Amino acid sequence: MTIKEELHSLVDRLGDEQAMETLAFLRRLVRQGEVVHGKASASLTKRMGPRTVSGRAFHAQPSMNLEALAAQQGVRPVAHFDELLGNFWPEEENVPTFWPGQRAAGKPSRYTHLRPTASGTPG
Repeated sequence: MTIKEELHSLVDRLGDEQAMETLAFLRRLVRQGEVVHGKASASLTKRMGPRTVSGRAFHAQPSMNLEALAAQQGVRPVAHFDELLGNFWPEEENVPTFWPGQRAAGKPSRYTHLRPTASGTPG
């Protein structure tokens, strides 16, 4: 497959909005002369950052099971459930003062069933 055939194949898979963005990008490349001078790849790398692994190399890697992947990344099992708990809730904040503050900020809640009742406990 030639480069242009591959480009055609890729463009055929784009949605209308993505195709418009791609067209605008290619027009800009041609206008700036980057295609002629071979700077397109450098410009794209500068904008998106360097690849850590090429797409071809990524897909050529053998798949791993979760245990092997965890071992490779140095991830160890959680020994105590408490390690997973975060300490993110401010001590001075409580449920009866939290919900009105959320409503005042205009933040809709998916947790209406947890709103405090008149007694101050979630209902």
